[in-house]
Amino acid sequence: MGEHLRAQYLAEVVTGGMSAKELRDALALGETNLPRMTEAAQAELLGRMGAMRERLRRIEATEARIRYEKHVLTNPPEEGVFTVYPIRYIVTALVSPRVRVMVGPGEASNTWGTEKDAEGWLACIRKDPEARALYGPTDTFEVRPVPCYPGTLDPTQTVFREELAVNTMHSGDHTRKGRNFNA
Repeated sequence: MGEHLRAQYLAEVVTGGMSAKELRDALALGETNLPRMTEAAQAELLGRMGAMRERLRRIEATEARIRYEKHVLTNPPEEGVFTVYPIRYIVTALVSPRVRVMVGPGEASNTWGTEKDAEGWLACIRKDPEARALYGPTDTFEVRPVPCYPGTLDPTQTVFREELAVNTMHSGDHTRKGRNFNA
């Protein structure tokens, strides 16, 4: 399709109405008195070529989208197949009253396969004075499960929002940390 449009523009603008075949034949025979382009014709050609490039880009993008949609329609996922996110364990620290973050970078090397392994790492951190100097106070650290990406085992989440504690001991008296929000 692009070659057809190029040939059409050559015939209309550059060659003064000669077809692409006639132009090739004339060039092969060595003719020298071919029509010359004026500056206005050159400007028109550049404008048309820019418009043609944009149109071709849109056509190619549309064709690529159609190929993708055809592929998706003709190759649907199998019934019952879904991605399994393995559960691993990480250590988190409380950084504000309602926000916990993962201790260390959010990568597989900071996740553990079992809760016991993560608790063991946390116990080592709490005993080692150099590690305490690196991580700071560890009294807010806790182990929690997190889904991880299959293959890499990087955690899917590293920041966790804690839920508000609601005291429902007295009817209608909702408190958080001893403060009454109904007053």
